Amino acid sequence: MTETDRERILREVAEDAEQAGDAVSPTARRKKRASPDPSQVYSVRIPLDRIEQLRQAAVSSGTTPSALIRELVVRYLDDQPAAATVAGGSVALLLHDIENVLRAHLATSAKGIEHRTEATGTT
Repeated sequence: MTETDRERILREVAEDAEQAGDAVSPTARRKKRASPDPSQVYSVRIPLDRIEQLRQAAVSSGTTPSALIRELVVRYLDDQPAAATVAGGSVALLLHDIENVLRAHLATSAKGIEHRTEATGTT
């Protein structure tokens, strides 16, 4: 393809985009909407042997794995006395407790899935 072919193609594409009304300035940026409930991404490591169990628990709860983890952590934190989670609480202890809550929920969900599988005869 020669330089003139490239220029012609780029010009045609630009003209088509302008006519269609979808030409976007290269410096245009979407404005971020202020969230009514701001949050921050926090990375959590889940043991590989628990990932499928987490996915199934999320499906049975009608949600995504991320939403399930978020819900369980927030619910756990809401159930804790404020002093224990902020001033007097150890981060390691808090993470250990959250892990236990997640494990208990996953175990309960897995038992429900196994029971439904046995009842329906599916695998």
